[in-house]
Amino acid sequence: MIRYDQVTVDGVAIRYAGEGNRAPLVLLHGAPFDHRIWLPLIPYLSGHFRVIAPDLPGAGGTALRERYHTPEQLFRLFAGMLTTLQMVPAYVVGAGIGGGIALGVASRYPERVRGVVAIGSVGVRWWPETGMARLARRMVGVPGLAGLLLQIAPRIQARHLLRSALGDPAYLSDALVEQILPMWRDARRRRAMVQLLRNLDEWQILGRRLGGVQAPTLLVWGERDRWYGLPAAEALRRAVPAAQLVTFDGAGHAVPIERPIDLAELIRRFFIPVDGSRMPTQRNNQRG
Repeated sequence: MIRYDQVTVDGVAIRYAGEGNRAPLVLLHGAPFDHRIWLPLIPYLSGHFRVIAPDLPGAGGTALRERYHTPEQLFRLFAGMLTTLQMVPAYVVGAGIGGGIALGVASRYPERVRGVVAIGSVGVRWWPETGMARLARRMVGVPGLAGLLLQIAPRIQARHLLRSALGDPAYLSDALVEQILPMWRDARRRRAMVQLLRNLDEWQILGRRLGGVQAPTLLVWGERDRWYGLPAAEALRRAVPAAQLVTFDGAGHAVPIERPIDLAELIRRFFIPVDGSRMPTQRNNQRG
């Protein structure tokens, strides 16, 4: 049964969902989601891991803190969370910005990470390759404009963003729209999103550190990812020592939504192989 708790790290109360009691595994979401993007995977992972799925600052139940928006600050915060929860060393999985945090913690604090799975992750690229992202990049420098525009037609914006994140529009549902609507409707989460946009260019620091990732690393990409396309995945694979790349046919950027069970099994097989050997270092297509 999934349980909710919180842990305080450097004055930040991080809320998380957790289940299981075996090898420590942390699941880090990306924007505009919160920990709920992982809920379909947790039952398939908790039999093998102690699974923790936290909310990032400003998302879900974790308070917004001004000093936790830059990459270095987030690396330090979640490395501290691993230590505080006695999950060192841990397997770390992240999607989008969460993938960047996973790679950053692995490069900055290698003794705390046993392995990494990064899904549609920031790395060599950090601004999504979408029209909404290009517009955001132009407007984010104008004081107050980004926050104001986020309040206009929130449901339409949420549906448009999800449509761009999904490879198959059949996965777009009212329930999924409701899950991310607080990013537009809640003032706290709007501030968090604006702060994230303002700091996106700072993620270039991660690109300079990818060579320091020592943990076994698996990159997972949807072949229809319109946020960070396959060229970004290939560039990230070359930048991370001995990284493997697996792609999902038909999936977009939001692989945890479109392929939750297949993704959970892939994570389990990569971290805890049944036969004691790891997956071959090659590009694989996972068909759904």
